[in-house]
Amino acid sequence: MDRHARSFSLFIAMTLALCVANGARGQMVDDTFTYQGQLKLEGQNVNGDAQFAFYLWDAETGGNVVGTPLAMEAAIVDGVFTVDLDFDAPDFNGDIRWLEIAVRYPSGVGSYTFLTPRQALRATPYAVTALQAQSVAGLDGHSLDAADGTPTDALFVDNAGEVGIGTLNPLAPLDIRNDWATLRLQAETAGASTFIDMRRSDGSVRGIVGVDGPGFSGPKDQLSIATWTSHPIGFFTGAAQRMVIDNTGNVGIGVTTPSRKLQVVGTARVGVLEVGGNFPTQGMLIDQDHIDTIQGDPLFLQAQSFGDVIVSRNLGVGTTSPGVRLDVESSESSATTAVIRNTSSSGNGGAWLDCISDSGTLEIGINNSTHLDPGTSVLNATADLKFITGGAERMRIKNDGRVGIGTSVPEVGAKLDVEGVIRCEAVILDGGADLSEGFCVDETARPGMVVAIDPSRPGALRTANTPYDVRVAGVISGAGGVKPGLRMGQADTIADGDHPVALTGRVFCWCDADANGPIEVGDMLTTSATAGHAMRASDRDRAFGATIGKAMTPLERGRGLVLVLVNLH
Repeated sequence: MDRHARSFSLFIAMTLALCVANGARGQMVDDTFTYQGQLKLEGQNVNGDAQFAFYLWDAETGGNVVGTPLAMEAAIVDGVFTVDLDFDAPDFNGDIRWLEIAVRYPSGVGSYTFLTPRQALRATPYAVTALQAQSVAGLDGHSLDAADGTPTDALFVDNAGEVGIGTLNPLAPLDIRNDWATLRLQAETAGASTFIDMRRSDGSVRGIVGVDGPGFSGPKDQLSIATWTSHPIGFFTGAAQRMVIDNTGNVGIGVTTPSRKLQVVGTARVGVLEVGGNFPTQGMLIDQDHIDTIQGDPLFLQAQSFGDVIVSRNLGVGTTSPGVRLDVESSESSATTAVIRNTSSSGNGGAWLDCISDSGTLEIGINNSTHLDPGTSVLNATADLKFITGGAERMRIKNDGRVGIGTSVPEVGAKLDVEGVIRCEAVILDGGADLSEGFCVDETARPGMVVAIDPSRPGALRTANTPYDVRVAGVISGAGGVKPGLRMGQADTIADGDHPVALTGRVFCWCDADANGPIEVGDMLTTSATAGHAMRASDRDRAFGATIGKAMTPLERGRGLVLVLVNLH
C-alpha cells in the first residue's frame, strides 16, 4: 500500500454512540459504532465510491493490531461517508485505541493510501468518541470556514465567547464587519409594517414604534413613534418630562399641556431677525442688537407670495443676549413661549421640524388630516435614533425598527433588547400558555411528548418510555398550536437547549388511552411504556413523584393530544 502517493485529507464530521438494538432495554451494548468522516483529495471534496481499510491499534505509533482489520466499500457524497465498524474486539474497556485508515479512490483503481496520523478512540460501555485528527486543515474548534473554503475563519469565537463575522477580533458579543451592507432584515410580505406594540395591562393599544407600510401611521417606509388613542407622547430625562406631543399635535417643551403647535417654556436659542416697518409710527425698531415695535404693537414677520424670511445672525426673543441662532426666554409663568402652526388641511401639509446634517435628516412633526393617517412621527431616514442623558447613550432605535435599552446593538431578531434589570407592575403574555425552559433532548423528541431526566447526560432530557417514571421532567411545549408563554434558560451553559419543556401551565400532551384505560377530565397523568406518551395514573402510590399534571380534555381510546395542566409532583 502507498502511504504518500496521493494527497488525501480526512476530518471527523461528528461523533456517534455505540449501536444498540431497538427495545433492548437492559441488554449490554456491543462494540459496533458508526464512523462518519469527510474525505478530500487535493483540497476538494471527493464524490463517488471508494474502498476503505480500517485497522485498530493499541498505540499511536507501532504497537499491535487489536481485533480483526476491516475492508469495505462506501459511497462518498460531497466528501462525506458513513460506515459501521465492528473490529470484534471484546476488550473495549476504556483503554485508548487508535484507528488507522487506508483509502483507494476511485474504487478498484491503484493502490491504497494510508491517512496519518492514527486517530485516538476512547471506548466506554456506552459510547465511542472519535477525536479530531490534529492534521485536519480548517477545523480548530473555534472558527468556521466558508463552504467553498474562501474565506477562512468566516465565523470566529474568541476566549470570551464573543462571536466575530468577518473579524478575528470581535469587540462585542456579536461583531459583524464587511465592506458593504453588514446586516439585512426584511419582512416576509411586501409592504408590511414592522412595529413595536406597547399596551396597558388590560391589553388596549397605547403606542407603537415602527417602520410604516401602506396605510399605517404615516408615509410608507418611514420610522414612526405614534399613539394609537387620544394620549400624548412624552420625552423624559432625569426622571422628568422634558417634551410632550399631545393628541392634537401640540408640542410642549418644558410644559406638560401645550396649547400651541410648539410651546416652549425656558430658553431657546435661534438666529437674528431683521424686519423694517412701512411707516415711522408703525413697524419695529432694530437698534444694534435689539428688535422692538415703536408703539408696542404686535410684531409681524411676513413674506408675500410664499417668499422666504432669512435670518443670518442670532435672534433673541425675550432676551438681550441671544447665544445661538434662536434664543427664546420668558419670565411669565403663563406665557406661551413658542408656537409652530400649519392651518392647512389640504394636500400633504403638516407641521414639521427638520434637523438636517451631512449624515441625514431628522424630522419631528405631525401630518395634517388628509395626508394618510393623522398622527405624530419621528423620522430618521439614514441612521439610528439615539436617546442620550448625562452624556451617555441610554436608548437606541435602529433604522430597521429594533430598540435597544442599555445597549446600542440590540439583538438581531428582537424588537426590544434590554441590557439590565426590568421592573414592572405586571406582565401580560398573550402569545403562549406555559412556563418552559430550554433543554437538550434526544433526536426522537417532538412537541407534546413527555420527557424525563437523562442520567447519562447531565442537564439533558430523554423521551420518557417507562410507566410511573419518577425522573419525569415535563412536556415539550408547542403541540396543538399552543406556544410557550415564557421561556427561560442561560445561553452557552448547561442550562440551555433547543426544546422548550413546559414545567407548569397548560400544554397539549401526547397520551395513550389504551395503556391504562380511558382518560377523563381531572385524571392525574403519568408516564407510560409508549415513548413520549402519558397515561392515566391509577396507582396513587406509584404516582407520587411521577405525576405530570391533570387532564383538561378527555381521551376515550387510542393515542391523541390531551390538554394538560402541568403540575409536576
